[in-house]
Amino acid sequence: MNFKTQKEAVDFAMSHFSQEERAHYQKFLPYRSFIYGEREGKGWMIDYSSKKENPFFLLTDEDIKSGCFFNLIQSFSEGMAAVKKAKKFGLIDEQGTLVTDFQFDLVEPFSEGLARVQKNGKWGFINKEGTLVTDFQFDLVWGFSEGFAKVKKDGKWGFINKEGTLVIPCQFNDVEPFSQGLAAIKKNGKWGLINKEGTLVTDFQFDFVWFFSEGFAKVKKDGKWGFINKEGTLVIPCQFNDVEPFSQGLAAIKKNGKWGLINKEGTLVTDFQFDFVWFFSEGFAKVKKDGKWGLIDEQGELFYWPFTFIYSIAIEEKKYSLNLNDSE
Repeated sequence: MNFKTQKEAVDFAMSHFSQEERAHYQKFLPYRSFIYGEREGKGWMIDYSSKKENPFFLLTDEDIKSGCFFNLIQSFSEGMAAVKKAKKFGLIDEQGTLVTDFQFDLVEPFSEGLARVQKNGKWGFINKEGTLVTDFQFDLVWGFSEGFAKVKKDGKWGFINKEGTLVIPCQFNDVEPFSQGLAAIKKNGKWGLINKEGTLVTDFQFDFVWFFSEGFAKVKKDGKWGFINKEGTLVIPCQFNDVEPFSQGLAAIKKNGKWGLINKEGTLVTDFQFDFVWFFSEGFAKVKKDGKWGLIDEQGELFYWPFTFIYSIAIEEKKYSLNLNDSE
């Protein structure tokens, strides 16, 4: 048996099951020269590099207990993947070498060189060598962003650095990850901003503060949306029913059920005429109007309208390749 592609190997493996059984085998993960499939904790393997007449076989409990196979292989992130055996997780590298033994209840993907791990209901972090950076002390943790990770302890949120030091104490009701040097923090039902030293940039006055994009963050106050800059100044007043983050110098804003566009000075680039405006990518944004889709450029000029849907935009050397659907 010689497979040209992994898909051929999976198709061959599926031929060993009834139509009803195939519906349950939905996880297909490559590992070295194998493809692994799982159903309710039991698995099958097919060696797609093998020249055997039938390289497909089911895994038994004895196979799993012997250490030859994993119950689950998660996707790789930053060159590492979590693997599960006998209800516990460990880590492998891209060569398939086991970096940690099977000791964790959960392992989350790596971010900025560290992974979140859970043991006995508490969370900590490990590095790519499998060394524990923080002990298991937190109720909940998030991945790292700009060198900081949000952590929860005793019902309050704070931030640790990549050395595992709690640099901003757990004192807030909620926090958002750092973006462009600032993080949104919540106290007594209102949101403000802090910098990486933990200094308050804005007081607790907003109903919500979003992440920063291109130097601006969307904020909500008294039921309306506007934008603040990185100094915490409300540069575009809270007057809109909804807004989207800035992309390529423009932001979508909503009023009276319709969407338009503004620039960073708050000047209207297009009036409120669209059912929806997507974010900008390579100089264009998808827009919906009267149930149809088109594109607008950064000057607000409408192109390629109407289509039933525009799936994607790919632009190379000023040639536009659009995945369109103009059928009813």
